[in-house]
Amino acid sequence: VGDADREVAERMGLGAMAVAPLRTPREGIVGTLAISYRAPRTIPQASIDLLQGMADQAAIALSNSRLYDALQRAESRYRYLLTNAPDIVFSIDTEGRLTFLSDAVEAITGWRADELMGRKWREVVDLEASPDLREAFEAMRRPPFPAASQRFALRHRDGTRIPADMRGVA
Repeated sequence: VGDADREVAERMGLGAMAVAPLRTPREGIVGTLAISYRAPRTIPQASIDLLQGMADQAAIALSNSRLYDALQRAESRYRYLLTNAPDIVFSIDTEGRLTFLSDAVEAITGWRADELMGRKWREVVDLEASPDLREAFEAMRRPPFPAASQRFALRHRDGTRIPADMRGVA
């Protein structure tokens, strides 16, 4: 310890101090956690180990908080894109039921998303006008998830056919 360090310690009233880094795998050292005493003393290794364990836990909490914030920002951007997309974006479960529909579905089909949620995708597709759709759809659901495209027809609420194009995304 140099003279400058001793001067700072005296000015701050520090007799002993231990510092542990807050380390994250992604960012490296992001801060420190310290313990200090007014009276000079030797800090036992067990106390230093405990301090480092607490610093490691604090670093995990800080890293998780930052990841959670980043996830929320990404989700917000994703929702904005889906809400404002001119195309229908959808997802289905393994039984073929619609589990998500973007808001564009109403402008295009006349059906509100909440009216179609839980229904099978076949109920909104004009299968007579789309004879190859079932096989193309099944192929898109199997690994390696080809980026295939398939023309087909949707049924508008009023019964008219709406030309459409499905692109598979895993």
